[in-house]
Amino acid sequence: MRFSGAMRYMVPWLYDEIDEIDELFGGDPMPYGLEENRTTLETFARYLVAQGLAAGPVKIDQCFIPIVGER
Repeated sequence: MRFSGAMRYMVPWLYDEIDEIDELFGGDPMPYGLEENRTTLETFARYLVAQGLAAGPVKIDQCFIPIVGER
């Protein structure tokens, strides 16, 4: 939203909002990838077990299909 050469949305305080998002989330509010989200996914898996929605520990690595070409 910041680097398009022109404001993408007609909100006068857009750049202030983007700065606040960057400060709050560390630059990327929606990280992509398993490793970038591992802590969140493992926490979610523990909640599933604690709330009785999963019978036992959930192994995060077994929940996703590896991307072809990645090691």
